[in-house]
Amino acid sequence: MDKIIKLLTITSILMVSVSYGQQRPQYTQYMVNSFLLNPAVAGINDNQVIKAGYRTQWVGFEGAPRTFFVSGHVPINKIDEDFARRFRKKLNHHGVGGYIFSDVTGPTSRSGAYLSYAFHLSLTKKVKASMGTFVGVLQNKIDMDNVITADPDNVILSGLQTKFMPDVSLGTWIYSDNVFFGFVVSQLFQNNFFITEQSGFTSYSKLQNHYFVHTGYNIRVNKDWYVVPSVLYKFVTPIYSHFDVNVKLKYKQIAWIGASYRQDDAVAALIGFMDSKTGLNISYSYDITTSKIRYHSSGSHEIIIGLNIPSKGKVLCPDDFW
Repeated sequence: MDKIIKLLTITSILMVSVSYGQQRPQYTQYMVNSFLLNPAVAGINDNQVIKAGYRTQWVGFEGAPRTFFVSGHVPINKIDEDFARRFRKKLNHHGVGGYIFSDVTGPTSRSGAYLSYAFHLSLTKKVKASMGTFVGVLQNKIDMDNVITADPDNVILSGLQTKFMPDVSLGTWIYSDNVFFGFVVSQLFQNNFFITEQSGFTSYSKLQNHYFVHTGYNIRVNKDWYVVPSVLYKFVTPIYSHFDVNVKLKYKQIAWIGASYRQDDAVAALIGFMDSKTGLNISYSYDITTSKIRYHSSGSHEIIIGLNIPSKGKVLCPDDFW
């Protein structure tokens, strides 16, 4: 158990130190809620979209990550495409939204609150591009009294350290009925947040830029069935890179199943349902860990509950991408 605690502690410190690993919460179901990754997705649906999710990672691993979020976004001045073409109206529209999250790993925790804005521009009759931003506040905490180091001679500051800082992300999203492509850069300010002292040396923990590239294609098999393959590439300056490969099989707008492979980390199975009358939807994923942590963990669970609220008096189908 001591070895596990030490391993977790080292991992936690690396996550909030000068290391270049991923510093943002891990999500498996970004296919269901791409808004969490990309602010340019705000307002892309015809509906008001509200989602809440909870993720418990590496079940059985003491102090393992636990993540909770609530998000929502809505279109503004979005009009029917047939109406726009008939009366020569512009198809451009806006999107606004926001989300909050809490992510706890061992003695460290991160939480944030963000507002978003996106502008959707018609490039052709079938293709649009959106540009968006997240603007918010990020809080980082570390309880140094619960940190156990491999070398007991190291001198580490004691007590609870807390730091608030501004945070901004920028994203773009190009989409049509069949394809989407998104690019995001987050943690633009690269703030320093914690100061630690070890063996007489002072180190500053810094937020690194995270880059996400997300693309996918919606393949219609017949009038009822669709296949949606997608890829997510993640890059953290200057050396960390990672990719996910996903596929989703969807039946109308009622149910879907999927699978995901996360490089050097896990494979996941996903399932989801939607009630077209109420807009209520629920999805679940289970990750099978493939890294060395699998010897101490029974996998990861993630559940999302959402509601699509009609903006025009009736429930419209969500976009075919997710």
